[in-house]
Amino acid sequence: MSLALNVSGVDFEAGLRSPAWDRVALAICGEAGVNFTRLDRAESSDHVVFLIDRSFVLKVFRPWRNCFERERKGLDFVNGRLSFQTP
Repeated sequence: MSLALNVSGVDFEAGLRSPAWDRVALAICGEAGVNFTRLDRAESSDHVVFLIDRSFVLKVFRPWRNCFERERKGLDFVNGRLSFQTP
């Protein structure tokens, strides 16, 4: 993906609430072929999170933590055990 960002922890923290993330989310959805009518920024203290048409979640993890792997393992664990679909 052409949206690679090289940011330090301080830069990420400073820009966590920036509206620039809206443009990043639009670009990610466009590149992934995700069509939508509504894109809402979710409240989050740790990551940049968007709710897409109440159907999808786009989550940008902090680059220096291992949150992606932990979340992936958690989603794998609950897959098929919940009343809604998980990736």
